Amino acid sequence: DFFAENGFLKLSAFHSRARLAAIKTSVLNQLKSSFSGGGASKSFRKLPVFQQITRMSSRVIVPGAQEALLTVNAD
Repeated sequence: DFFAENGFLKLSAFHSRARLAAIKTSVLNQLKSSFSGGGASKSFRKLPVFQQITRMSSRVIVPGAQEALLTVNAD
């Protein structure tokens, strides 16, 4: 499964692998620095998975990611 191996879904008609790879690297680096003290805390791990996702997403800020991922149809 592509998602299980790569951590994202690639829509080949929209974005190149290189564009997604740069964003993925930036996101992973920020997550690693957020949990650099030995992983997630016990209280974090006890949260439901969707609350964990919300907390992690608030910690990750990738400048220019939104603009890079927006696709405008010029037709």
